[in-house]
Amino acid sequence: MKFTAPDRCRFFDIARVSALESVAALDVLVAKGRCSADEVLAGKDRLGSVVSMLVALIKANSEYRLHDGDRE
Repeated sequence: MKFTAPDRCRFFDIARVSALESVAALDVLVAKGRCSADEVLAGKDRLGSVVSMLVALIKANSEYRLHDGDRE
């Protein structure tokens, strides 16, 4: 099945939000004292890379969406 560009953008948006929620979960682990900030740093860095890739995919598949950098 072939997905349209809006479909792909929706999927990428869902993945981006999930990655950001994962970063927040790591912050909660640190706040609750379950992990140190150093222990979660690698995971947060990896998730940051994932979010950046997803944002690029959203922009590449979306001519009609208003991007954050395009706002005046």
